[in-house]
Amino acid sequence: MEEPEWIYEDDPKRMAPISESSGEFISPIDVDMMRESWDYIQDGNNMRGDTLPWESDFRFKPKTLNVWAGINAHGKSVALQQCALHWATHDRRIAIWSQEMPCETVYANLIRQASAIPKPTLEFHGHVSSWINNKIHVWHQPSMRFEDVFNFLNEAKKLDINHVVIDNLTAIGLTSDNLWMHQRELIVHLKKACMELDIVIHVVHHVRKLDSEKNQPDKFDVVGSGDITNLADNVFIVTRNVEKQEKVSDGLGHHTISSSDTRTWSELSDGLISAVKVRYGQPCRIKLWWNQIGPDTGAFTDGPSARPIIYVYPPHDMTYDEEVPF
Repeated sequence: MEEPEWIYEDDPKRMAPISESSGEFISPIDVDMMRESWDYIQDGNNMRGDTLPWESDFRFKPKTLNVWAGINAHGKSVALQQCALHWATHDRRIAIWSQEMPCETVYANLIRQASAIPKPTLEFHGHVSSWINNKIHVWHQPSMRFEDVFNFLNEAKKLDINHVVIDNLTAIGLTSDNLWMHQRELIVHLKKACMELDIVIHVVHHVRKLDSEKNQPDKFDVVGSGDITNLADNVFIVTRNVEKQEKVSDGLGHHTISSSDTRTWSELSDGLISAVKVRYGQPCRIKLWWNQIGPDTGAFTDGPSARPIIYVYPPHDMTYDEEVPF
């Protein structure tokens, strides 16, 4: 595979610097720039870009770098896979490279989320798979070295990919002699790739171990160099409501939370996405509930009684079993 020359040079001693480029002044303001800046202002700086699958004013601006962090098994990958399906329904193309899951697991999750069925019939499974083809592409490569990441991005650009998911930052083989410096260089290069390849990049990462899994982490708990969050355009913290899960599992879901809070445990959200850093807008919090079919579909909705979000329906002439929720 040909290596992208734009991203680094062959230097065995250290990761190479960003390739040199010449600059220019974008002035005076020409007609095209005046139109682009006008559109930007009229859209209120918030309404341009791809949306989330759930109710929110947040928008993913073009050419931005996004970090999705959280405790292990709290739903980072699941939330991003559902985002991928949502973007696919809006004519976006997505590439996913996961070192957390094998390719068949990623596709299985996407099929369950798309259909809102834990175990679709073979015929419907094939129908959903056909829909995913040419919309969401899953990359397979055993190694995830620094240079491998940018080869992946280069190949993604050849497919006109709009969103790239890298799962996760910890899996990228960076030398440990000065890990934080290398993490900074990686993030700088990823940000450069966003600009030069005109793609939106999403990087999954971890937070440090907290005193309790019930604690809410913030951007200062993201593992590694502070430049990971400083240089990213947006930082999301994904958390699972562990306390609710325990109460419901113990049969206490109908109990009130406290004397001052008369809500029951079952009414609380199952998860939370906190946009703790937003470069072009305001931080926000998005409460999530597993859809009514249950967590086995791996899909979230906006409320406890909200209808399941279904991305792919069976054709009218397809036979399907009673598990189909519509």
